[in-house]
Amino acid sequence: MRKKSHLTIVLGSGGHTTEMFRALSTLDMSLFPQRNYIYATTDAESNAKIDQFEKGKPGVVTRTKIPRSREVKQSYFTTVFTTLYSFLYCLFVIFKSKPDLIITNGPGTCLPVCIAGFLMSRVHVHYCKILYIESFACVHHLSLTGRLLYRIVDLFCVQWTELQSKYPNSKFVGISQPTSHNEKIAVKEAGYLFVTVGTTRFDELIEEIDNVEFAAYLKSRGFNGIIIQYGTGNPPKNLKSSDEFKVIVFNKKPDVTDDMKKASVIISHGGTGTILELLELKKPFIVVPNDSLMRGHQKEIAERLVLLIIKIYILQ
Repeated sequence: MRKKSHLTIVLGSGGHTTEMFRALSTLDMSLFPQRNYIYATTDAESNAKIDQFEKGKPGVVTRTKIPRSREVKQSYFTTVFTTLYSFLYCLFVIFKSKPDLIITNGPGTCLPVCIAGFLMSRVHVHYCKILYIESFACVHHLSLTGRLLYRIVDLFCVQWTELQSKYPNSKFVGISQPTSHNEKIAVKEAGYLFVTVGTTRFDELIEEIDNVEFAAYLKSRGFNGIIIQYGTGNPPKNLKSSDEFKVIVFNKKPDVTDDMKKASVIISHGGTGTILELLELKKPFIVVPNDSLMRGHQKEIAERLVLLIIKIYILQ
């Protein structure tokens, strides 16, 4: 796009936002002097990440909060009504801002935004292009949002060749794919173990690590403590701090990068944003897919990454 344009970016939360900023980092932001970020009113994390990404970049940056179309695990029946309300709200937002390009990567928040942009183009009120980048988590199947928007967006991008072969109108980009490599990582000092479940809940994982036998094993391996991020689920009840072994517990933070850096080893859910961050940090980690989310996409992405990345972690 040669002319300078007004860009609208739709953010989700957690992994969607991490993936989106990775994609945006490949763009020349000087071509988009006006940038409007749209995210849900219930999203408490994206604002800080916008600040971090936009720091030092030229242009005017605005932010718009919209009612969320669908919460995680919300029933499809009630989703019809919340999406309708969100759509009417977004129709006004898009009409007022008149973006030249909308970029999204599949959070439920983007559905009413994209439909509003599509309808405005169809009735010749304002023409805007829509770029859809399917989530890195979708290896074999499109997300629900992807299936709904596949035929109406101007450019539909996927990040796995398996999807590109199933959907011939899509374009393979592979923005988030890590480089294939085989390396050994030695953990010389145990330090802290960090357990993270992401922005939702994963009580099964928390329950597995919430026992004194597990803490005793960590101590025997030289760990000084454990940091547990339990999301919207139930907090651990059995682990207690002592002078020899620290237990730090919290539900959510806008950014857990510092906790990842502090830890020697990480046990993580299978969210793509977390996995991509861990690969960049080159930290030893164990992925435990949360099968209750996204039609098993966490398991799909974990199994697919095993074929790309072989790591051997040695605790000395």
